[in-house]
Amino acid sequence: QSPEGDGRAEAARAALNQWTKTDAEAASAWVAAQPDGPTRDASIQGFGAAAVASKKDPEAGLEWTATMSNPKLREQWLGNNLRNWAGYDSEAARAWVQSSPRLSDADREVLLPLTRK
Repeated sequence: QSPEGDGRAEAARAALNQWTKTDAEAASAWVAAQPDGPTRDASIQGFGAAAVASKKDPEAGLEWTATMSNPKLREQWLGNNLRNWAGYDSEAARAWVQSSPRLSDADREVLLPLTRK
């Protein structure tokens, strides 16, 4: 219950990164209950990165990342997570970019090149 700020956001990012590796479903439910803002965005960063890197559920990681409220961070983390996913399954990453309803045509234009090896 600490006030909004960099410390809280960093703690949320680190906690969700670890929690997602052990119980992604519970971590996802917790993120869903958070209000928009820096702490939620940081939580999504942790969740998304862990879901993609662990290869447990990269699609869920990207779907959550696409909901970040900070547009600059959203673009940055979508790119980071998508490059990571494409590194081990470029076809699935490309298919997600082409079909996700969370992405605009402008998003697809930026992200599709990142799915190539």
